[in-house]
Amino acid sequence: MEVKKISIGKIIAVFFGIVFVFASIGMLFGGTAIIVVNEALSDSEGFISTPSYQIQDSSAVAIVVDSFELSNSDPDLDPNVRRWVNIDYNPGDFVKIKIKAKGMFIGIADSSDLLTYVGNVRYLNIVNIGFDSIEYTIENPGLTSNLTSTPPMTQSDFTWIVKSESGELLWSPEGDIIGQELAIVVMNLDGSPGIFTQVSAGAQIPFLGALGIGLLVFGIIFLFLAIILFVIAAKGKRKPRIERYRIYKDHVAPIVKSDHPDVRFCANCGSQLDRDSRFCSSCGEPTISDGIPSSKAQVSDIRSQDQAQLTGTPQLPQNSYVIADWWTRFWAWLIDIIIINMIIESFRWTLIAFTSNWGFITDSFFFSVGFSINGLAMLIYFTYAEGNYGTTLGKQALGLVVIKENGEKSTFGESAISAVGKAFLLPIDIIVGYFMQDPPVGQRIPLNQRLFQRISKNVTVFRPLPGSKPEGFLSAKIYG
Repeated sequence: MEVKKISIGKIIAVFFGIVFVFASIGMLFGGTAIIVVNEALSDSEGFISTPSYQIQDSSAVAIVVDSFELSNSDPDLDPNVRRWVNIDYNPGDFVKIKIKAKGMFIGIADSSDLLTYVGNVRYLNIVNIGFDSIEYTIENPGLTSNLTSTPPMTQSDFTWIVKSESGELLWSPEGDIIGQELAIVVMNLDGSPGIFTQVSAGAQIPFLGALGIGLLVFGIIFLFLAIILFVIAAKGKRKPRIERYRIYKDHVAPIVKSDHPDVRFCANCGSQLDRDSRFCSSCGEPTISDGIPSSKAQVSDIRSQDQAQLTGTPQLPQNSYVIADWWTRFWAWLIDIIIINMIIESFRWTLIAFTSNWGFITDSFFFSVGFSINGLAMLIYFTYAEGNYGTTLGKQALGLVVIKENGEKSTFGESAISAVGKAFLLPIDIIVGYFMQDPPVGQRIPLNQRLFQRISKNVTVFRPLPGSKPEGFLSAKIYG
């Protein structure tokens, strides 16, 4: 029983397909959970809030959350990593906080200052507030109502970061309080003892819904890519899609198809030979049996022999495209990437110059979505340039164009498919495409297609000579 050999390309396709499946499952579940939670728990103003908890204590002067901190990195991170991810941003652009305590004063201040302010009174310290319960401890249980300062709305020697006497506090944190230990206090307007109120807390994350939708979209995209990779890996060896051209000593001619396996062709001029002829009737070349192709499959075997006889630098055949090599395409891509990043940076600094909220734009915005912006810019650039002009600035500089496998101009849709891999999945796009390309045997030559080029049936070639009408493909190795 013959055991079929599995190509490296198929193994890589299956591997990345499995990776994409797990990634898509995580994104789909995460996106669904975010959307469901956001819709189920958000109030009419878009805040995700806890229930209102009734708190009563006839002797307590205040309700306190004694310490919390707004940080832009995990304190457990390695210091070197933290220095890299620490970026200045305005927390109010990402979250808004709402605290309700009916009929009470609500204030936020520095933690040490606030604990000193209530240090000589009995107060309730909230240690946990959730969607199903609230937990608090009683601090200074034996003390009475002797505040270290005047009541909260009349004192002048205490600095509040934000305060409200309406029973509801809405707060958009500013960037200058990042890393500062803060505390929250709820008390009567006159600072008198006796707490009888309902307390709730909530937060509004403006981009939460968009984040959930984004995860769903990317989850679907990754699942679609995984299916494509599995389908490609499951397919057998594909049939040649491009008929190669026979390279003769002085010209290029298409390979003649024949249903008769014993049909022969002249190795010099390519003319069909009579079955028993010893000389070519067109050019007079001797017809040596071992050196003459008897079928289309044997024509390619003579290619290397004929090419070895060529001296000097061969001229580009007028009726053949030359497949672009990987290195030339890399340098063209590098030119395009430099151009794209120059445009993005110009746009970024323009926003900085004309926007007052520049900290958000320069740091958090570009740090959090920078990869998406670059990818989207590349997708638009490559799709528009190759779909409309068949080339990009980088390819134009190095004499490359993108065409269909049948030699026609690539469509806008095909260019978009090809650009997806180049914009978002370039390493995978190249590796899988490289190992899945057809081997250079028989009528096939490597087309040097990335995976998404293979899907869109596009080929990158050197620009043909002016006035020529190419009809086939040649390997770049002939001219390298």
